[in-house]
Amino acid sequence: MVAEWALGLPKLMWQLRDRNLAASTAAAETLRLIGQRTRLLSTAASDTLQASLVTLFCVSVPGKGTVFGPFRQYPSTLQRTVLEAVSYCPRRSERLSLAIRACLSETTCASSIGALVEEILV
Repeated sequence: MVAEWALGLPKLMWQLRDRNLAASTAAAETLRLIGQRTRLLSTAASDTLQASLVTLFCVSVPGKGTVFGPFRQYPSTLQRTVLEAVSYCPRRSERLSLAIRACLSETTCASSIGALVEEILV
């Protein structure tokens, strides 16, 4: 039950973009809490969650190239919360790691965010 609910949070964050930062922050904090308690998600649910998190950063669209998600529009505090949620993902997927790198290579971010990204992606 928790997994089904959690799997919808990245989509909600994508739909909200930066129009409702309080709701996006609540969703990201919830993802972080669920990630901290990894036993709440099966391996398959964790993999599905990571796949849906990719779209928050960027995706490749045929004919358009790279399309960036709402992560770049978030204030640094929300970016940090999202990255902390990602850091709790067990066996982080290569696709998610590549999306994070691609998103952040195209933008400037706070030094604390950059340090967190390097810590996550090492």
